[in-house]
Amino acid sequence: MCYNYFCNAGAIMYIGMPQLYEYDDIEDNFKLASKLGLDFIELNLNFFNLQDYLNKNDISEFVKKYNINITLHF
Repeated sequence: MCYNYFCNAGAIMYIGMPQLYEYDDIEDNFKLASKLGLDFIELNLNFFNLQDYLNKNDISEFVKKYNINITLHF
C-alpha cells in the first residue's frame, strides 16, 4: 500500500527512500520500502549489482509485486 501526503498548495508529495547499500539484494530494498509504506525507491546505477537486475528485468517484477515505484539516478 502506498501512502502520499498533501502539501499546503494541494499538490501530492510522495515519500521514498534511497537504495540502501547495506542490503546485498535489490528485492530487500523493495521489501523494506513496502513494509515502511513508502511510495518509491531511488535506484543508483553506480551500484555494482543494479546492472544485473536491469538486464534480467527483475526490477519491473519487483515494482509490480511490491507496488513500489522507482526513480533511476545515472
